Amino acid sequence: MGVISDFNGKVIDSIVMRRKLIGLSLLNSFKLGLRKYEVSTGYSQGFIIKDDGIQSFCESLALDLGSVGPLNIQLRIDEKTGEPYVFEIHPRFSGTTPIRADVGLNEVDILLRNKLFSESFDRQNYRYDVAAIRAFEHVIVPIEDLV
Repeated sequence: MGVISDFNGKVIDSIVMRRKLIGLSLLNSFKLGLRKYEVSTGYSQGFIIKDDGIQSFCESLALDLGSVGPLNIQLRIDEKTGEPYVFEIHPRFSGTTPIRADVGLNEVDILLRNKLFSESFDRQNYRYDVAAIRAFEHVIVPIEDLV
């Protein structure tokens, strides 16, 4: 869940990403010493959804905290009560910031323009009800192959 507030503390917008935390392992593991490690697929996924209740809760929290700039809030919803429980708050851009920009909520651009040029922003018309899949890939090549 991300909330962005301008540099006067006014909430501009928020976005909910429901993460899918299962199915990300290759079902392979290995032991190193006494510890067991799972081998990741290198993929993570989530769903950008519209959830007025979660957005309202997190935007109120951002205001209560006096947040300016980006605020990443991680929470769970209690299955029995439906109540949100926050377990992490990060006053920084999230690892999903590029995904958020891809659906039309470019937090970095908005906040830079707000800070540098005093532009003000209202809610953005970003896409939701879409899935996001992030893959990690690293390629190592000798420098001489690049010249």
